[in-house]
Amino acid sequence: GQSVVFEASRPLTGYENAGCEGSRCPEVFVYDAATQRIACASCNPSGAPPSERESPTISLLPVPGGGGRTSEQYKQHWLSDDGDRVFFETVQPLVPQDTNGRVDVYEWERNDSGTCPAVTAGEPERGCVYLISGGQSVDNSYFADADSEGNNVFFTSRANLAPQAIDESVAMYDARVNGGFPALATAC
Repeated sequence: GQSVVFEASRPLTGYENAGCEGSRCPEVFVYDAATQRIACASCNPSGAPPSERESPTISLLPVPGGGGRTSEQYKQHWLSDDGDRVFFETVQPLVPQDTNGRVDVYEWERNDSGTCPAVTAGEPERGCVYLISGGQSVDNSYFADADSEGNNVFFTSRANLAPQAIDESVAMYDARVNGGFPALATAC
C-alpha cells in the first residue's frame, strides 16, 4: 500500500509525451508514498517522444464473452506488492532489442531494487526498463498477469521463446526471476 500505478497524459516528470494528434499521449507512472516521488515507468529511456499508436496500456482483463467489458472481480497485478516493479505493454520500443513494431510486454523496476542500480544524491529516479516478451514476434504480445511479488510475469506471445515451442501458435509464458529452462536429457 505504499505505491500506486496509474496512467496520465500530463508530463508529470518532464518527459515530453506530445505526439497524439495534437495532444499528449498517456504514460504509466508509479507514485511512492514513502519518498513522495513520481517516476515514469513507460517513458522512453532515450527521451524519444511516443507516437499515438505507441501509447502504453495498463488495462483490466476482459471478461470472457463479455463483449469488451472488464472484470470488476479480478484486477491484474500491474504493480508488485512492494511497489518496486510495474508491468505494462506498449508498441513504443523502449529498448534496442524491441524491433518488431508490435505490442510488447515490459517491466519497470525502481532504482536500487533487483538489478536496477541506485541513483546518486540529487539525481532523479528513472528506474530501469526491461523487455519481457522478446520484441521479435510477428504478432502482438500481451501482459496477462504477475504474481504479487512480481517474480512471475505471465504473458501471451506467438514468438518461439521456449525450447518446446515449435510453431508460432499463441502460447502463455511465465517469465520468472532466476528462471530459465532445465537441461533436457536426450535419449534414443
